[in-house]
Amino acid sequence: MNPSNCVIGRTTRGVFPRGRVLLSWLTFTAWLLQPGQSAEKKEDVANARGVLIRFEGTITPLLEQYFYRKLESARQQKAGVVIVEIDSPGGFLDSSLDISKRLCEVDWARTVAFIPREALSGAAIAALGCDDIVMADDARLGDAGPIFQGEDALFRYAPEKIRSELAGRLRDLAKAKGRPPALAEAMVDMNLVVYHVQNQKTGEETFMSENEIKASKDPNQWEKKREVLESGKNRFLTVNGEQAVELRLAQGLARNRKELTDRYKLGRDLVISSRPAWTRRSPF
Repeated sequence: MNPSNCVIGRTTRGVFPRGRVLLSWLTFTAWLLQPGQSAEKKEDVANARGVLIRFEGTITPLLEQYFYRKLESARQQKAGVVIVEIDSPGGFLDSSLDISKRLCEVDWARTVAFIPREALSGAAIAALGCDDIVMADDARLGDAGPIFQGEDALFRYAPEKIRSELAGRLRDLAKAKGRPPALAEAMVDMNLVVYHVQNQKTGEETFMSENEIKASKDPNQWEKKREVLESGKNRFLTVNGEQAVELRLAQGLARNRKELTDRYKLGRDLVISSRPAWTRRSPF
């Protein structure tokens, strides 16, 4: 793993003095993730100590601090695999991005986002910070389009400048973890069409947007095989588990914790964190 791929730049606040910018109905704060190559992962995790951190409900600064405490506890326990079990509709963008950055920087364990139901909006960003994403086949991941609340209390999509900035952050995060950047960008850009493409010289297959193809060293090398149906068409990219694996956003499927622990050969020694007290009555 290479934490240098996950450097954050200056955080800015108050982008809209007359309103609050939100991710899916909550606040927006700008954040910078420097681009880098795919992180080097800990491949040999058999018989490693596994710790599962529950990540439930709306993402708030309170949940963020809870998560950091649990992550530090996992480090002190010398965990080799940290599973972040996410079930969240999203939340505060600054907290979501900071959590994603913290996960991206972990170099002492393999990080796994396990999504049994949903990781939407800011929760999708948090999941993208993990080395692996493993989902139930009908779980949902994506829909990270930012909106803001005006003085009239109505929610609107954030201006193009804001969406473009956030799209760049997600592209860089995807690059850091070896995922197709265009697909992460499509979670924010509802008009971006992504294609399954193949390099006619090397045989490499991946997923790219038209702009990526044109910006490549030799655009004519890339053959469009098909359009990714979940992208574009005035909707933010949202996929289920099977689609996420097909699109290389996720590394595998698991219906429950047992299948997940079997996948990583963690045996019966998985340490499960306690559920945050304030979420125990949460409808999420």
